[in-house]
Amino acid sequence: MSNGVIFLLLVTLLTKIVGFGREIILSSHFGTSVFSDAYLVALTITSIVTAIIGLGLATTYIPIVNGLNCTTSDSINKFTSKFINFIFILVLSIILVYFFSPRFFISIFAYGFSPQQFDYAIDLTNIMIWSMLFSGAVSILTGFLQNSGRFNLASISSLPLNVVVITSIIIAYHFDYIYLAYGFLIGAIFQFLLILFLSKRSGFKYFMLNPIRDPHIKRAILLAVPIVFGVSVSQVNVIVDKTIASSFSPGSISSLNYAFMITSVIHSVIVMSLVSVSFPAISKLAKHKDFTRIQDINFSITKLIVIIIFPISSFFVIFSEEIIKIVYFRGSFDYESVLTTSSAFLFYSFGLLAIAIREVIIRVFYSFGDTKTPLYNSIICMVLNVLLSFTLSKFLGLGGIALASSISVLFACLFLWFVHNHKYGSFIDVNKVSFLIFKVILATSLTYFVFVYTNDFIIVYTEHYFAGSLVVSSLFYILTCFVTKTLRSDDLNLSKYKPQL
Repeated sequence: MSNGVIFLLLVTLLTKIVGFGREIILSSHFGTSVFSDAYLVALTITSIVTAIIGLGLATTYIPIVNGLNCTTSDSINKFTSKFINFIFILVLSIILVYFFSPRFFISIFAYGFSPQQFDYAIDLTNIMIWSMLFSGAVSILTGFLQNSGRFNLASISSLPLNVVVITSIIIAYHFDYIYLAYGFLIGAIFQFLLILFLSKRSGFKYFMLNPIRDPHIKRAILLAVPIVFGVSVSQVNVIVDKTIASSFSPGSISSLNYAFMITSVIHSVIVMSLVSVSFPAISKLAKHKDFTRIQDINFSITKLIVIIIFPISSFFVIFSEEIIKIVYFRGSFDYESVLTTSSAFLFYSFGLLAIAIREVIIRVFYSFGDTKTPLYNSIICMVLNVLLSFTLSKFLGLGGIALASSISVLFACLFLWFVHNHKYGSFIDVNKVSFLIFKVILATSLTYFVFVYTNDFIIVYTEHYFAGSLVVSSLFYILTCFVTKTLRSDDLNLSKYKPQL
């Protein structure tokens, strides 16, 4: 693996750690309160629009630039400038629509808020929503840097945002909650200024040009429609979860968010890293319809995911309360917050493995140019999640919302698996994966007993007994996997994912 790739992975990990640190600082200063709920709703509104723009319109930037056959940097810069101008006009229009009826927009995301919570959320959103103007430009300039091969530069752009937000959380705690909004807006501006500086260092020059009649901009919009629709479908789940959570006690939205963030870190750092390794190889093999080799790669990636994610998921389920205590239990995050957050965290953890395997299967469909099947799958997942969330939340509260997400993604994973087998042959050898799961369950069970025994032994000597037991049991699990040949050194060899064509 080259030094550039290693540096990129380290920077990505650093940004995730800082981002997660932001959630920990928020929880310690504001806990699960009306202020944290209002802030997270305001953040959700801006994040959803940014996600739709970033993963929708901005995704089309690179293929269109490559299709322009530009011979000069000026032509690329002019198109990039037009794209930024179009995003600016689009986002500004959305902001103006919001200000026609702020209370209506807030009610979509949090209909259960009290009048006071509505006022808090509106105050914060009125300021934070302007950050979307800068986030939209960041999405396009990130594409510019990636297209220029500057992946390392593109990956660090979120660092100033998170640093400023962390600072604003501390200031808001000591002075006034409104500084939460100003901090996010200033952080977005700093993020934009940093990526603009890096883009200029990479040859970017801004031009004030009219994007409305540009045929390439129109083509980008047409290409973005299915992507935007797919992203929008996935964001509906976020809206529904937060809306239902708002009908519970104050702080419920925060508890749901804190629980989800832990599983999200595991997904983004471990799962997406593994998937990103296999995707280029599968894409090349798909062109030659080499189904046998594709199945081999699918099994290799799925094997690593099962070996890594299954014990983590099991550990999260069994020790959900202890983990929430370690991560969040400090400052304003009291024991009641621990109980509500750990309930959601427990049920979110059930779906970790299904989410991971679903990501692998989706990449196979993308490799064959099939974007419709994953879209239909997302719609089915969304409908099922909405129905289950309303039903299960009546019996399990916040845990019901999290369980609904896990059940719906498990169903979506099985559905994709079935369709894959029908269209492209067997996803992986069922007998091989069944035997693998049996060995992983056995290794995980033995590791649990080692953890409990070590925990009882170490507790006498140190207050950090939980962390110590975790280290010992993790080493035992890894050793067990190698001894039983569940895991081999060759499984960690990334070069084998290069297709031999």
